[in-house]
Amino acid sequence: YGKLTFTGLSSYENLYGEYKYDHFNGVMNSDGYNQSFGTRLNLILSDNSLNEFNFYYSKSDKEAQYPQNSFENYKFIEYGLKNDLSLLYQSHEIHLGGWVIFKNDNVSVNLPGEINFYTLEDYKINSNGNYILYSLYGEYKIKLTDEISMNNGLRFDYIDKLKKGVLSPRLNIAYAWNEHMSLSFDYGWYYQSPMAYEAGANSSLKFKKAETVGIGIKHQITNELAVNLELYNKKLYDLVTNNNQTGSFLSEGYGFSRGVELYVQIKPDDNLFGWFSYSYSIAKRKEGIIRSEQYFSFDRTHLLSAVINFRFSEVWNISGKYRFGSGTPYTPVSASYFDQSSEKYFPILEIQNSARYPDYNRLDIRLTRQFNLGIQPLEIYLEVLNVINNRNVVHWIYNADYTSRSEMTVLPLIPVIGVNWKI
Repeated sequence: YGKLTFTGLSSYENLYGEYKYDHFNGVMNSDGYNQSFGTRLNLILSDNSLNEFNFYYSKSDKEAQYPQNSFENYKFIEYGLKNDLSLLYQSHEIHLGGWVIFKNDNVSVNLPGEINFYTLEDYKINSNGNYILYSLYGEYKIKLTDEISMNNGLRFDYIDKLKKGVLSPRLNIAYAWNEHMSLSFDYGWYYQSPMAYEAGANSSLKFKKAETVGIGIKHQITNELAVNLELYNKKLYDLVTNNNQTGSFLSEGYGFSRGVELYVQIKPDDNLFGWFSYSYSIAKRKEGIIRSEQYFSFDRTHLLSAVINFRFSEVWNISGKYRFGSGTPYTPVSASYFDQSSEKYFPILEIQNSARYPDYNRLDIRLTRQFNLGIQPLEIYLEVLNVINNRNVVHWIYNADYTSRSEMTVLPLIPVIGVNWKI
């Protein structure tokens, strides 16, 4: 018995606008293309064995032109083959698999500091590369007793371009305190391959490594209420750093991430469902153009999310999503100086990522009407994004001599009408 599935997605976007600053003005034009498709074949080989084969292809292409001959051009192509075999028994499971991934990148960037809002420094990259990633893995799950179960895994990755391979062991132990509560412990090494354009510029790069330890508690308090609590600590090694002037890449980065996550799920009845999550974390890295261990550019100390969905008839339901996050870090400007040769002001920067943007707040509400068109269900919805119309700041925009700044915000209150049709 088998099942063959095909998926595909294609998108195009164009952004056109003008920069109207005293020190930087002119037209910007950006074209972006994204394509992906894949096929999956699931086979039942026997009563206790399953096999899944996957093939996928993806391409992402962006060409953006800005004033003063600045630009961003990206082309990422990736395709791969993957196979997973599962052997299922009463007290244990065995999972074996492997994949081959082909990557091809071409990146060319020339951004002046005036519009490089992340660092306010000139940023240049001109690199391309390709490689093949080979991976194998094995996983063994066993129920040692009625209360204790164990999951052991081992994975091997190898990149032909770098001529490097890595082994990553993983371990999970779970203890069922009773039928409502369980404890778990996780430890593992996780490797991530560098980008192909990074490897093309430096074939001596290493795999990026994360060593992770985690402890979790799950409690099914009632049939309607469940709570999960997790604590984790992650150490990072061999992160890729680059010089934003020369575009060179090195495996000299490092960092850490640690925190606690709380997840609460409620389902009073079949018509009402919701969940709430809160996390407190600290993440610091020396990575990319960050020259010393500082707060990660996307670090949010506090992050809160909540979702609720209420079906008030057979065909109508209303849902809401709320998200709050501490402001992400940025590099503040302390002063500026005038360069006679270029006749421009340049910022004097403080410690990288030593200040934070204002907190992020957003509430979305959606009303959905369902229609039954035979075997093809259809949904029409009205959604209002950022109902509270909060001005969520993503960057500061400075004037010519960096003595004042204004906000760059995203996503004001936007109504959206959409259709979901499953064929």
